[in-house]
Amino acid sequence: MKNLKLNTNEDIGILILRIALGGLMLFHGIAKITQSTDFIRASLMEKGLPLWLENGVYIGELLIPLTILFGVCVRISGLIFSINMLFSIWLVYSGQIFTIAPYGGWTIELNVLFFLGGLALFFMGSGKYAVYKRNDIFD
Repeated sequence: MKNLKLNTNEDIGILILRIALGGLMLFHGIAKITQSTDFIRASLMEKGLPLWLENGVYIGELLIPLTILFGVCVRISGLIFSINMLFSIWLVYSGQIFTIAPYGGWTIELNVLFFLGGLALFFMGSGKYAVYKRNDIFD
């Protein structure tokens, strides 16, 4: 039997991950602009956090997804993206971390998937298909 060698391209895989994370999170960010963020403000007040942290939602769900999509400073953007998801889990889903949704999935699975995807980008960087590339930790 002949050995088959798959020709892989990690850079295309990273690009697909960037499009998935950045593109899907943009929908959440657009919803925050077009709808009220009162529930975020209420969650911050409930946890005793300063209300100016509400602005972090616009950074984490609009600005950072755009930088991820375009490949600008993807490592640091991936880290900020993941931190944003930790805040989301803590503020909105802290009472549901150990619960299963009615459809059988983990209640916070989407948030965890976004969190882990952001961490993956932090460790992998932007790949070669990026608008702006640097050769250090902030590529």
